[in-house]
Amino acid sequence: MTRPCGETPDDYDGAMDQAPGPLPILFGDDRFVVVDKPPGLLVHRSSVAADRVTLLQLLRDQIGCFVYP
Repeated sequence: MTRPCGETPDDYDGAMDQAPGPLPILFGDDRFVVVDKPPGLLVHRSSVAADRVTLLQLLRDQIGCFVYP
């Protein structure tokens, strides 16, 4: 069954509403960073999930600078 954009799945349990801890960094230099993203963690904010923790927020806090997808 397809679901319209913006609808929360019925089985959503809020598991990634909290920070999952430090992200495993697989590679990093002054231009790129590669992380092992946990399932369920959003990459960036969206209109339907503005209050959830995102990978970009966690990575920014972890490495100390802004990152862009």
